[in-house]
Amino acid sequence: MDKCIGIVGLGRMGSSMARWLQSKGYRIVVWDRTPGKMKLIRGAEPADSPRSVAEKCGEVHIAVSDDEASRSVLRGSRGIFRAKRRDLLVVNHSTVTPMHSLEASSYAYNELGADYLEAPVIGGPKEARIGKLLILAGGPRKTYERAWNVLNDMAREVVYLGDIPTASIIKLAINSMFFVSAQVLSESIALVKSWGIDPSVFADIASKTWLKPIIDHYYERILGPETPVGFTLRLATKDLLYAELSGYAKDTPLPLITMTMQTYMNAVRAGYAEHDYSRVGTYIMEKHLDEEQ
Repeated sequence: MDKCIGIVGLGRMGSSMARWLQSKGYRIVVWDRTPGKMKLIRGAEPADSPRSVAEKCGEVHIAVSDDEASRSVLRGSRGIFRAKRRDLLVVNHSTVTPMHSLEASSYAYNELGADYLEAPVIGGPKEARIGKLLILAGGPRKTYERAWNVLNDMAREVVYLGDIPTASIIKLAINSMFFVSAQVLSESIALVKSWGIDPSVFADIASKTWLKPIIDHYYERILGPETPVGFTLRLATKDLLYAELSGYAKDTPLPLITMTMQTYMNAVRAGYAEHDYSRVGTYIMEKHLDEEQ
């Protein structure tokens, strides 16, 4: 296979995607603002800018951290949208606000005549390394069909959701449920501990109810040794903020998400920014113990 795929953004997700697509036989061209990260993708061709990636490969996949980074790699002075080619397809896997998705897609279609697909993912680097992501796709069907073969190679399932920004909104809603669940379980553990009850007793009883999947997923991550980082607490805070802003854009208050975001933000300030988001439990336990003392 000689199909060229560009990857812009080589954090945990982007680098995992690049290595998996290499293993599937794609020719990979990469760019990251930290040049050293490009050298770690052996066999990939480094580019000197996002624009250069797009000029080398007609299909470019983006995996960056937020709206600002996405806007920069798309529309910056050396951005993807500056490339001089008519067959451009941009697939954005970044978790961004729906407002940014609408802005980026409108510019791509109306100003450039380029194809743009929002394609946020459910799953972390571990799933990306073995092609088992759940990918949510939004955009014109013809664009989705053009991108489908590569997306299918990256995913256990690709769900087409129609118009932009449906996929971005659903991704923020799902992530919000993840992060709120981690916090409420942490607070519940803190509650039983404050009354001298072994948390394992609480977990055993809760597992006999429909709460079992939450206990199975988070209990050891909250109380056990720190696991490898799948998704940082800093990025979780950003996603909660983006959910809040998305609600604000539609005059929809989201009080629980807003309060959860504040806890996560406080945990970031307390030094947990680059830890896995499940470490919000450690922050809550420490805060609880501090208050007891």
